[in-house]
Amino acid sequence: MAEVEKVFDSLSDAFAAQEVIRERIRAKRDEADVVIHAAVRSVHALIMTPDLAEGIEVVRKALLQTGPAVKTIEDALPSEPGCIHRYVDFWHQQLQSISMICAIIDALSDGSLTRHDEISTKIGAEIYIPLEHFLGGICQSLAELTRLSRNRVIRQDYETPVQCFRFAENIFDGLKQLNLKNDFLRKKYDGVKYEVNHMENIVYDLSIRSLTSNSKKRPAETDIAPPPQRSNQVKDRMVLSPAMDERENHSESIMTDKSPPGKDSKS
Repeated sequence: MAEVEKVFDSLSDAFAAQEVIRERIRAKRDEADVVIHAAVRSVHALIMTPDLAEGIEVVRKALLQTGPAVKTIEDALPSEPGCIHRYVDFWHQQLQSISMICAIIDALSDGSLTRHDEISTKIGAEIYIPLEHFLGGICQSLAELTRLSRNRVIRQDYETPVQCFRFAENIFDGLKQLNLKNDFLRKKYDGVKYEVNHMENIVYDLSIRSLTSNSKKRPAETDIAPPPQRSNQVKDRMVLSPAMDERENHSESIMTDKSPPGKDSKS
């Protein structure tokens, strides 16, 4: 009996130690949330920013603060091997937000996508981001890009929706190659299909109104050359075939050979 009590006493101590770690993680996570939410708000501000390039620079500067903020969470963990893998889900939403912001910057800049192992260079610190959270953030970015596309049209910015749609298409094609088995990522992937469809509808509406640079300009009525008009009989004869021309000449010769009956009798 005493041995059993010792086992449960040790388990109780282990649970208490884990709870202390969790509380420490939550405290650091709440501090990091302030910085990450500020970066997310800078992304939302792109909707009404007159100069989109200037707004992207503001987002970049805000993103550089997120890495050190998350690093403080990792520093609060014990030095036990594999400890970060055990507790990383406590701040997975923050990691997905960072990945989302990186993808939005890529979409609005050159249309490329930052590699998973290069993301730390953009956030100002070396942190651990699991692949599923990296991909989850990329999927979330498409929902934000759809929202951005709609609102940029209101500001008469017709090229940004096209740029966002091309980026979304590339992401969708890339996700199809992964053959995802993770339930979390499968749900995210299903949402991506709808976001791509929404962006495609936006671009289609702009194209049929000739509001994008790639849409074909509809010719005006004054730009259409009038059909050629034939002014006299000579132009009509120029388009006749040789056989028709010969028959017409033959008919004219017959008409000239015939003379009125009265004139023949007088002669």
